[in-house]
Amino acid sequence: MDIQNGNTAEVFDYDGERVCKLFYQGIPYEYVQQEYENVRKLFELGIRVPEEIVSGG
Repeated sequence: MDIQNGNTAEVFDYDGERVCKLFYQGIPYEYVQQEYENVRKLFELGIRVPEEIVSGG
C-alpha cells in the first residue's frame, strides 16, 4: 500500500511496522546517500526517525 508520494520518492507500507522508501529514477545516488546519512545521525541522537534496515547501493 502506498503511504506517501514526494518529490524524490514513494513510501510504501512494508509489513505494518516498517516502510520501504523507493527513490524515483533519475534521483542522484549522492542525494540518496546524503539523506540516508542524515537519518542515521538523527536516529543515533535519539530523534524518532525510521531506522534503516537495508541500504541498496
